[in-house]
Amino acid sequence: MKHNITFPLIALAALGVALTTIACGDPEAAKAAARVYAKDLGYEVTGISCAETDTDDDGYIACSVRVKGQDLPLALECGRGTLTFAGGCKQAQIMRARPRQVVIQ
Repeated sequence: MKHNITFPLIALAALGVALTTIACGDPEAAKAAARVYAKDLGYEVTGISCAETDTDDDGYIACSVRVKGQDLPLALECGRGTLTFAGGCKQAQIMRARPRQVVIQ
């Protein structure tokens, strides 16, 4: 009796790819959301880059959007298209470092 294992192996590989996309998200989905967000604000987008991973596990990844006529990029957090249902973009919270206080004794 001959067993054909090709189909189960292909199905298992497809399932692995699907689960990886769900778990890690899709940076391309975040880029598309960033483009829509910037255009809705009236900006002409000249470039977009987004992080590959969600470092704080909130469903959003950091994106930087370069726009025409601006020296600094827009700092956004955009949904990565996963089961977290985080969608669209929001302005990133910019955390500023506090100056260190030096105590002289």
